[in-house]
Amino acid sequence: MDAFISGGWRIPARGEVLLGGAWRRISRAEVYRGDAWRPCLSFIAPLSLSVTPSVDGSVYTNSPRPASVTSGQAVATPAGGAMPYSYAWTVTGGAVALSPNVASTAFRANVPYASEVSGTATVICTDAFGSTASGQTTYFLYNESNQ
Repeated sequence: MDAFISGGWRIPARGEVLLGGAWRRISRAEVYRGDAWRPCLSFIAPLSLSVTPSVDGSVYTNSPRPASVTSGQAVATPAGGAMPYSYAWTVTGGAVALSPNVASTAFRANVPYASEVSGTATVICTDAFGSTASGQTTYFLYNESNQ
């Protein structure tokens, strides 16, 4: 439902009422129609995002050469906002995101023998109305000797 806000019709993102001297957020408005209360307006909670704190991956090799190492899945979990959501992962430290435009992704890098590659990955989540939220995770990729 649209509301007339600041000179134009817009979809309201939040609603507040003054109760007991303080402004309090409401999630929906209802009207009494017929013999029942019916919702007439609902508000969208602000978009927020939580991300898996860290992921790692390792490979054990018998020969002294670089190896391709893939981490476990990092997952971005949005709350609030309006579906559908879109995602954009960016990575620092030498790895790449295998699925940079979805909620969960793994990271891969070519890791030198008996070494590690680590860095951070940032994800930006955008909801249907263009609101954004971001989060970060760290990754650790190991190429370990099996000897």
